[in-house]
Amino acid sequence: MRTAYLSTAESKSQGPADHFARVKIDVILKSMETNITIKEKILAAIAYVPFPPLFLVPLLAGRDDTFVEFHGRQGLVVFLVWFVLWILGLVPIVAIVADIGFVALVVAAVVAVVQTCMGKRWELPLLGRYAKKLRL
Repeated sequence: MRTAYLSTAESKSQGPADHFARVKIDVILKSMETNITIKEKILAAIAYVPFPPLFLVPLLAGRDDTFVEFHGRQGLVVFLVWFVLWILGLVPIVAIVADIGFVALVVAAVVAVVQTCMGKRWELPLLGRYAKKLRL
């Protein structure tokens, strides 16, 4: 849940109406995150399966849904990183580093699927910022 925190000096100057408005905004934001249908969750979750490149399904089917598109973009980045690690794994000296990268990528993808099934927009560590920059 997204919440804006105030310093103690700011919170003392606010009255009950300001507190009520802040609580109301928090409730609205929380309800927005939970109004995601099962179909949207499934479309978003399959984006993280790197082979075959299933990130295309949410990108094409969920063009009008920001939740699905968000996870589709991240799925595209997961696929690209997976592909680069696969290429690097062909080089014997770099294969160990690529294997560690594969394990980290699989863990991140599993966490992303769990967060997606819970209806959350979880940004992948290190990779999420690149997904935001993609213009599709």
